[in-house]
Amino acid sequence: MHKDISLQKLAHILATHTASIRYRPLAGEVDYTSCELLVPVLEQSTLVPNTSGTDPLLWAAFYTSHYRNSAPCILIPGNRFDMKGARYGRGMGWYDRFLTAIPPNWLRIGIANQTQLSPTPLVRQPWDEPVDWIIVRDGSSWKVYETRARHL
Repeated sequence: MHKDISLQKLAHILATHTASIRYRPLAGEVDYTSCELLVPVLEQSTLVPNTSGTDPLLWAAFYTSHYRNSAPCILIPGNRFDMKGARYGRGMGWYDRFLTAIPPNWLRIGIANQTQLSPTPLVRQPWDEPVDWIIVRDGSSWKVYETRARHL
């Protein structure tokens, strides 16, 4: 695992989180289960549905109630991320709507392959919800980037 200040900082932050909301990887999405950094939050996790026919606002209400006494981290897939926290998904806006309806203090972590990290800023639309951190798989190692997109 890539040891740097960002990785140590995120590890410290994740130590204060006892749970996560995560996704089941679809084709083209990163399988994050081998990322040692995430192991503690994966032990107590729930899955978001991976079908476009579900209502993200209903799921946000469910998770807000379910985690009313804690602040889980949310693992978020994407097709493209930039270093400022912008994220391109599958184009349906499911995660953007979900993220607008959950408590703002919940940590948002984008998961990507190195090839999905854009060296230039992505165009962010007004409805796009940024991520706070990006964990990037680069071969068999992982890198961590803090985006400072929301400054919570």
